[in-house]
Amino acid sequence: MKRRALRPSNQIPVDIQIYSLFSITLSKASVFEDIVHLMGQSSKF
Repeated sequence: MKRRALRPSNQIPVDIQIYSLFSITLSKASVFEDIVHLMGQSSKF
């Protein structure tokens, strides 16, 4: 068995990259929803 391939240290940076991309996408989506919500409110008045 190759212990080098099973080391979790190779997988941690990938998880951090995926998590950072996911959090950035979520924050952008929430900001976009806020803008759409504000535009919807302003168009009602």
